[in-house]
Amino acid sequence: MRDNHATMGEQSATRLKGDDYQHLYSWFELLQLLMPESSFSNGYVEHPQAGAADDITLHPQRRQDPAKYTQVKFHVDQRAQYSSVSLVNRSKDDARSLLHKLFDTWNRLQQSGEENIEIWLVSNWASGEDLGKFIHDTYVLTEEFFTAGPKSGAAKVRSLWTKELGITEEKLHSFCRALRLRLGFSGLNELTEKLDDRMARFGLRTGPDPRAIVLDIVRGWIKDGGKSKRIDRDVMSKVIEERGLRAVAVEDPKVSLWIHAWAKRGYDVAPTVQLDWTAYFNIDSRTIADQQTWDRILLPELKQARQKLSEMPGGTYVDFRGKLPLTASLAVGRIFSEAFGFQFRVEQPTGGEVLLWRSDVAASNYALNPRQRNLESSASAGLVSLSITGDAELDMAQMINDSPGRFRGLLNILPAAGAGSSAVKSPSDAVAIANQVKDEIRRFRTQNSLQSIHLVLYCPAVLALFLGQRLNALGEILAYERDLNGKYQVSVRLQTG
Repeated sequence: MRDNHATMGEQSATRLKGDDYQHLYSWFELLQLLMPESSFSNGYVEHPQAGAADDITLHPQRRQDPAKYTQVKFHVDQRAQYSSVSLVNRSKDDARSLLHKLFDTWNRLQQSGEENIEIWLVSNWASGEDLGKFIHDTYVLTEEFFTAGPKSGAAKVRSLWTKELGITEEKLHSFCRALRLRLGFSGLNELTEKLDDRMARFGLRTGPDPRAIVLDIVRGWIKDGGKSKRIDRDVMSKVIEERGLRAVAVEDPKVSLWIHAWAKRGYDVAPTVQLDWTAYFNIDSRTIADQQTWDRILLPELKQARQKLSEMPGGTYVDFRGKLPLTASLAVGRIFSEAFGFQFRVEQPTGGEVLLWRSDVAASNYALNPRQRNLESSASAGLVSLSITGDAELDMAQMINDSPGRFRGLLNILPAAGAGSSAVKSPSDAVAIANQVKDEIRRFRTQNSLQSIHLVLYCPAVLALFLGQRLNALGEILAYERDLNGKYQVSVRLQTG
């Protein structure tokens, strides 16, 4: 009996986690209704006519835009994946497969007159290779899935699915063009981080307490049923005020710095200072400014901008915009150093949207894994790589082979959880990494009696900016950019004292 009770307890805990995941994701989606130009007029939690895709639905302002019907599937572990076969497998307690349920929902909605719809499957389980290779990064099935010949892998999937659903291939095509597979989406912890980011963007409180309120709100809508399940912008605004979810307003920066390098574009705030460096940088040819240009033009321009902004009321809190090489972002951070009292608010693309990250937030408990190697050289330079979004180990090995004896030691700094495109999830992570990297470089330099650090950046631009602000008393730093041939070239030399 004890084992049985333990199993029941585990099942109950799993169900509760699944409910929390579904409700938090529902709120995550409903927040889009707060956008001034939202394409959606309203949403439903557990829509009464949405069949298997009823967890969260969003309905458009305009008839020509699609309605979005979503099934949310949460799994407590990652022991399995979604494959073309698993989507049509049936459990012993279920007469229909998951794909069949989604098809029936689409078919019923079509028959009721809703022709412009999307059927979404959102899950923290990833897709297997046989399915994943046909999923575009916008979650639609690729054109190859529909057009590949009769002996292709796509044809085998189409044949399997038409047989399971008992429909023609033409009908399958219509259904699959409406299907959206957002697989490998965030786990529960990552979802809460994404939710916090989106709530902060709308001026809402973040953290465990506000999320508990959100869960209570969504559960209440479902429990009350009927019209309570229909949510529009007015409902969202009212419940936010009533439940105290509005954050204390954070003052916006009073000054803005625009720097154009890789590209020149406009932004949603007017520039106080605008620098155009496009004559010195070209992303197509990977042309970068030489050190003479930095010393005579670019660094003096940055210092003039710093002087102008610092003389203005509130001028040390800067809204920064621009498309720059990583090394240029590092240089901007160095000139607008923390030591001068500067703070940044900067754009950071995250999860399909652009968030505004501040450089002065509290650091998270982000764990790094520094790997150090002695190169048995009497050189006075050390090679450091910040390998956050990817591991630069092989690139560094090539640099060492190309210049034997040039470096005394090698330091490769990686996330403890592994490098990857989603390794930096919040401004607190970026601040934590920047602080630790500064300390690691100082330790590495002192330990090896180095006169200069050669720095390779494999990280988001916002992290390069935040790191630059913290580069004090580290001696000479030479930052590298990759050229068209995949090799690294010195981009800018910074004296940090």
